[in-house]
Amino acid sequence: MVLIFAMLAESAVVNEEDGKVSMLSAAFGVIRADSFPHEQQQLALVFQFQLDAGDGERDHRVSVKSMNPDGRLMGRPPVTSVQAPRLSPEDPPIGVTLVLNLDGMKFPKPGDYSFVITFDDFDLPPVRLRLMPRIPPRLSERR
Repeated sequence: MVLIFAMLAESAVVNEEDGKVSMLSAAFGVIRADSFPHEQQQLALVFQFQLDAGDGERDHRVSVKSMNPDGRLMGRPPVTSVQAPRLSPEDPPIGVTLVLNLDGMKFPKPGDYSFVITFDDFDLPPVRLRLMPRIPPRLSERR
């Protein structure tokens, strides 16, 4: 298994027929909020794995832990199962794309949050998200 990409988007959907991913406002790492706690109306974590014959025809456990700026877990991590298709050694690797819908997620304070994807028992590098207060425009910029 190889992680091809992992990113945040406002929304995302995977086409079941061809595996193509449609994303809206993707690949960001900062949210500027008017106040805290902040509820993010639209948020999705999109990630793709590459599986090959060595991953076998078996279920793989995938979970995502949301961590607050203090390094503490935010809520229960969602867990899903990915069935690896049967691949022979001569078959090319395949991509499996997953979308985790996080709409309505609450961020209690400004700071650096992270999402840690675990594939089977292996933690992948985190996807980071910084929450910052929105800076109102100065009076001279409002004209």
